[in-house]
Amino acid sequence: MGLNTGFELFKRSENLDSLTSALFNVNPYILLQTDEYKLNAGFGIYFAHEEDGNYLKLYPKIDFQFNVVKDVIVPFISLSGDVKSHAYHNIAWENPYIRPDLVVRNTDSKLNLYGGVKGNLGTKSSYIVKLGIYTANNYYFYVNDSSLLWNQFKVVYDEGDILTCRRNYLGCHRIAWFALNANYNSYNLTKELYAWHKPKFDMTFNTRYNLRNKIIASLETYYLGKRYAKPYVRTDDALELKGAVDINLLLEYRYTKILSGFIQFRNLAASQYQYWNQYPSQRFSVMFGMSYAL
Repeated sequence: MGLNTGFELFKRSENLDSLTSALFNVNPYILLQTDEYKLNAGFGIYFAHEEDGNYLKLYPKIDFQFNVVKDVIVPFISLSGDVKSHAYHNIAWENPYIRPDLVVRNTDSKLNLYGGVKGNLGTKSSYIVKLGIYTANNYYFYVNDSSLLWNQFKVVYDEGDILTCRRNYLGCHRIAWFALNANYNSYNLTKELYAWHKPKFDMTFNTRYNLRNKIIASLETYYLGKRYAKPYVRTDDALELKGAVDINLLLEYRYTKILSGFIQFRNLAASQYQYWNQYPSQRFSVMFGMSYAL
């Protein structure tokens, strides 16, 4: 048996306003584990205080997995719900062009149901394939602010379902490693026409090669599917942001343990796209330099 607790308090600067929000949660659980299976069962209690009032939520939390082939084929299933807060610094990290006075409401996830298979392929690689459905209130989506410049973002809220499919693969070797992550999300929303700025499909492939700790090569490849931005005038069509491939390469030569040089190529495909509406990405660029450590 065990108990997890958490408390988050957010207070805005008095120069802006006196808004305070808080979230307290308690999660008692029972853990049963053998060589064949693992079961974690309990529930979560969430008490939240926001600008529009207080509320209390109670959700189950059940995680179960078992070995078909020990550590190689491990099916799993999870059923839960939760309330998630959104600190300003997390929102600003996600989208650096948000309004400085933006406050994002808690997301109330009524249902988080997913299952899949995970495991290890040998001693140096692992995989996970997961399919899930999520139902929540206050999903938030970034839209351009209606100010004159249109150069900042606010959020709109909606409720609905998200069907997700995720695949992750990680492989390691003595001198190299690589990781592949692919995500598919299908949104069924109540009010909004699209999940603004959210792609249905995205994928990343990263690899790193280390030759005798002298020559280091890192390759990052991103694919971002098309997205839609909400138009300023409601009667206008949604703005389509086309998908793109972005490839970055870093080469480093370590002359000694304290002296090295590097060259970095960004956006090798010279893709011209907008991750956020009205903010085009920088096309092909090169940066080089040296590092010295005392």
